[in-house]
Amino acid sequence: MQRLRTAYRENFGGGPRTTYPPIAFNNSEENRGQDFPNNTIHSTKYNVVTFFPRFLYEQFRKLTSTYFLLTLIISFIPAISPLSPWPTFMGFAFIQLVAAAREIYDDFKRYKADRKSNRMKYEVVEVTSGELKEVRCSKIRVGDLVYVTQDKQIPADMVLLISSIEGANCYLETAQLDGETNLKMKKAPRETETLSQKEVANLKGVMQCEAPNANLYNFQGTVTFDSLPSVDDNRSTSNNDSNKIPLGPDNILLKNTTLRNTEWVIGVVAYAGQETKLALNQKPPPSKMSTLDKRLNFYVISILLAQLALCLIEFGMAIYFEKKLVDHSWYLSPVDPLWNGVLAFFQYFVILSYIIPLSLVVSLEVIKMIQAQFMEWDDRMRNPETGKGAVAKTSNLNDELGLVEYVFSDKTGTLTENKMIFDKCSVNGRIYNKQAITELLEANNSDGESLGDFFTVLSLCHNVITERDEESNSIKYRASSPDEEALVYAAAENGFEFLGGGSEGRVKVQMRGQTQEYVLLDVLEFSSDRRRMSVVIQDSQGKIWLYTKGSDAMMLPRLAEDGDKELKKKTEEHLSEFSNEGLRTLIIARREVSKSDYESFHKNYTDAASTLEGRDEAVDAVTDPFETQLTLLGATAIEDKLQEHVPETIEYLMEMGIKVWVITGDKQETAISIGHSTKLLRSDMHLAIINAESSEECLNILKEAYDRHNESNKETTAMIIDGHSLKFALADHPDEFLQFALIARSVICCRVTPLQKANVVRLVKEKTGAICLAIGDGANDVGMIQEANVGVGIFGREGTQAARTSDYAIQMFQHLQRLLAIHGRYSLVRSAGVIHYSFYKNFAVFFVQMWWSFFCGYSAQSLYDDWMMTVFNILITSIPPIIYGVFEKDISEKLINTNPRIYNRTQSKRVFTSKTLAVWILAAIYHSLIFFFGTMVVFGEDIWAPNGQSLGVIMFGNVILTLGVTVVQLKICLETSYWTIITFVTYGFSFVVYFVLLALESFTPYNANQFGVMQNLFVVPTFYLWMILGSGACLLPDLTFKFIKQKFFPEEWELLLEEYQRAKKRGTGEEMISDSPWSNHKNPEEQRDDEEPLLPELKKQTKSFP
Repeated sequence: MQRLRTAYRENFGGGPRTTYPPIAFNNSEENRGQDFPNNTIHSTKYNVVTFFPRFLYEQFRKLTSTYFLLTLIISFIPAISPLSPWPTFMGFAFIQLVAAAREIYDDFKRYKADRKSNRMKYEVVEVTSGELKEVRCSKIRVGDLVYVTQDKQIPADMVLLISSIEGANCYLETAQLDGETNLKMKKAPRETETLSQKEVANLKGVMQCEAPNANLYNFQGTVTFDSLPSVDDNRSTSNNDSNKIPLGPDNILLKNTTLRNTEWVIGVVAYAGQETKLALNQKPPPSKMSTLDKRLNFYVISILLAQLALCLIEFGMAIYFEKKLVDHSWYLSPVDPLWNGVLAFFQYFVILSYIIPLSLVVSLEVIKMIQAQFMEWDDRMRNPETGKGAVAKTSNLNDELGLVEYVFSDKTGTLTENKMIFDKCSVNGRIYNKQAITELLEANNSDGESLGDFFTVLSLCHNVITERDEESNSIKYRASSPDEEALVYAAAENGFEFLGGGSEGRVKVQMRGQTQEYVLLDVLEFSSDRRRMSVVIQDSQGKIWLYTKGSDAMMLPRLAEDGDKELKKKTEEHLSEFSNEGLRTLIIARREVSKSDYESFHKNYTDAASTLEGRDEAVDAVTDPFETQLTLLGATAIEDKLQEHVPETIEYLMEMGIKVWVITGDKQETAISIGHSTKLLRSDMHLAIINAESSEECLNILKEAYDRHNESNKETTAMIIDGHSLKFALADHPDEFLQFALIARSVICCRVTPLQKANVVRLVKEKTGAICLAIGDGANDVGMIQEANVGVGIFGREGTQAARTSDYAIQMFQHLQRLLAIHGRYSLVRSAGVIHYSFYKNFAVFFVQMWWSFFCGYSAQSLYDDWMMTVFNILITSIPPIIYGVFEKDISEKLINTNPRIYNRTQSKRVFTSKTLAVWILAAIYHSLIFFFGTMVVFGEDIWAPNGQSLGVIMFGNVILTLGVTVVQLKICLETSYWTIITFVTYGFSFVVYFVLLALESFTPYNANQFGVMQNLFVVPTFYLWMILGSGACLLPDLTFKFIKQKFFPEEWELLLEEYQRAKKRGTGEEMISDSPWSNHKNPEEQRDDEEPLLPELKKQTKSFP
């Protein structure tokens, strides 16, 4: 019943709940009366009841499926259908069964994963007695006390109450949730940290949590206990609002995280089943449709309209035939002309439906799935350190990778390694490198004292977790931020070693050989909005300090107005210097807090943290004035090195015709420095820097920059804009901003928020209609990744949030070049070729029915056998297009790697257009004319066997079909540029299949019309002569057209290919490759021979990776 209520609420009640019932401690009866779901996980798409209707709904949302269903329905009406409905039904059913099998297979994998998770065994704490009872994960309920041991996954979202560690802390690995490998420390409320297991089992009270939501990094709740066995006297235990204990993200253990370095924990379940944060995050990404699929849908509609027009022609001609000719034909029974026309319309609708290839959609799905698999198998897109490769989250957008015009890239972790190294610092107005720091710390002077204060803050202001290495007996640090980890290590290396925390908020630091103990009173967490972090510390002398670190934009305005002006000025100069070197900077500051001020702050902070509605705003209102009047201590400079081959990759992308925009949260100077080092910016460029304080100023700067560009003979320009100015540009002047951005060679947006990243991508995508790709590695990049036409995530040190929400995930930025130039380009060329050929073969063979209608009195008599018409699509001609779509290469990888401009062929969207499809269809109509009228000319009014027997219209149709199969099979051979043994065998096998099927019909009496076809037809000499002449008549004009086009109207890639082929004949092909300015821009994996096979199972069949 609870599951039904939850399902009803989700589907009919306006979505997820907005309020959450209170949770009673150790009162299962009361909790069961609430609207809480059970802990069963259901991630499957279907079940036994819903599979059939939901699958049909999904399938018939597709235009082609609906079209063929309509055709099938008409074919089952005996008075209308000219064909037997069963071959059509079998073909349609086969296609649907293939699609259903794929859906069932995918859903069964999800079902097995769900079953494994639901059947895991856990222990719950029994009420009152405190004994442990084993239960399945699916049987856990909200309000249960769950006992979890080390290395087990957390079964539901739980609030930590006690643990085996002093201070009731625990450590979680969240890789299964957000991909981050660093351990996260969680802590119990101080009111429960000293309780025993039995005391926890006897707790009475109420926990109030916020409504379930998908935010992994935030949680708000409160708990009120009726009584606490071991609580201090100064803490009231009465149940009233003033004694609510606030709960935050540090107190909650999320489902599917793993308990590490902690023997056991006990927590109370806050959210279960489909309301856990994990379940709420398991939603499909935004639906994206490729340009090729959109065009295909449009062309199918266009062809459908053309088919209806042809049916109208048949309608008119049937009426005319009945009125004018039947009266003079005594052997024909007259019928009503209008009825005859209506009948002809529907009959030819069925017959001409075969011009649309039934198997095209399934073929494309198979092809794209294999293309995506090849991306994952590509050894040249693997991380050499981990051996891990790319991951294709979708295959629908493979061809979109060949159309990219804009790349929007994050900086940290995307262009850089995100491996932070403490490089230098500015303290007391002086810059110190590592060696100078060590020397001065040992000196007993003012500089040494300033550095001591500086590193004291670094050693205490953080959220780092300590681990003891048993082998070396040294301390290792783990942090969610690489910057924070680097700063704590820097402090430790300089004699300020953080030793970890204990009970009651106590932390220890070893300072120059002496252990100092501090009390951690409060932690004001870092967030992307705050851009700073603070801790309130009480030292051994009883003094209370506020230690703060953060970005200069946030920190400098918070310095005390009566502070050292000269020190502030010198520090700002040093910050600019660090940024110009591409270093990441933070301001370090502190202030002493009086006891009365702290008590006032702590009360207000606790009250704000105890609210459920508007907690963030309430907390900010308290912390914002508290983090002011700071004393500047100095600034840190951290180096984040570029990944390998980033400059070469960006240069290659830009030469491909792609505009690269870097969108980062870093300072402007840092962003400009990175721009130069990545070759995004050149020394001869004019940098148009847009820093505006108002909307009007922003508009004026944009106009001036645009006018300067036009007046200076369009010199090469780069736009640099900060987040503050970008706010005005996006809100008030999007057209002017975009007008200038589009003429700039490079664009760098700095100091931007995650929302601004997504808004920039949306603006370019919607205003220009260009294909946009966004790439990033962190959670702050998710918005722009999902907004872009194609989202690419990088498996970074900040976790895999970006990779998990992306369409494609790669290991390193340099792999983007291969993803686009090789896989994307090949995918589009292959898919376009498959669509062209699929329409061509069906038009060529089945448009003959249109010509035949003029000779059969518009009676809808079919030239072909019903079964052969069906197997033509799903057996005879289905395999060659798939093989073409998997292995075809119009040009070799070597030439692509050394000639970026080749990408322009697909980027310009000329590969698949209405013009290219029209050329193929016109060629098909020409071939159908040869098939039909050529056969009539060669064989006359009838086909005669050597014994003088008339073979009739059925044999006439078999001659045309045999010629059609021969020509369409030869046609794909002519279009194939890259031959392998697999290609050769499958093309030949498909041709043989036709004759095997024809033989089965000829030698078995089950189909009277086809019985004896081969025995009679294959003894007619003219038949063989016509196969040769007919094929030549069809394909010679195609070859001539192809020759003229390549000879007199070649494209750039064709000229390059021709030049390379001539060079290979002269033995200078490798020299031509090595002479290219891009020949040295390959990564180490690509230094191998480009023709080396990468798939073990294809080594003997192919020479290179498809």
